[in-house]
Amino acid sequence: MSNQNISGGNVAARNNILEIELNPNLKTTTKISILAFEMANAYYNPEHQKIDQLVISGYINSAEQFGLAHEIYEYEAIRLHRKILTDLAAECSFLPKEFYYLVTPAPININNYRIPDLDTYLQTQKSSGHTAHYYNWFGKLK
Repeated sequence: MSNQNISGGNVAARNNILEIELNPNLKTTTKISILAFEMANAYYNPEHQKIDQLVISGYINSAEQFGLAHEIYEYEAIRLHRKILTDLAAECSFLPKEFYYLVTPAPININNYRIPDLDTYLQTQKSSGHTAHYYNWFGKLK
């Protein structure tokens, strides 16, 4: 599904069906990589749903806890994204740098694609404003 209101991609649940939204203006190579990441993120949807239920049940009672729990599963989705790219690179002789959009600076190939350590990832997500999305969602669930 196209959505010009997002910079890259997003997984959205509508009527209990997961939909992956992509910005239609993305370059094809970046769009493919973002689609792969969002598919990996959707794979972890049951865990994301459990985190939401922990708020509803009162077990998670702060936006910070909620954001951290969700970001950890997004981090796991990055690991899965790297595995997808590794498998793709094994079939292709070259992957354009746009496939590595999750890593700055972009590595020259899959062998140089290193996932940041968890602490660096969490700090980057928070400073970029990504975690704020979860803080807002927490407020809607509470």
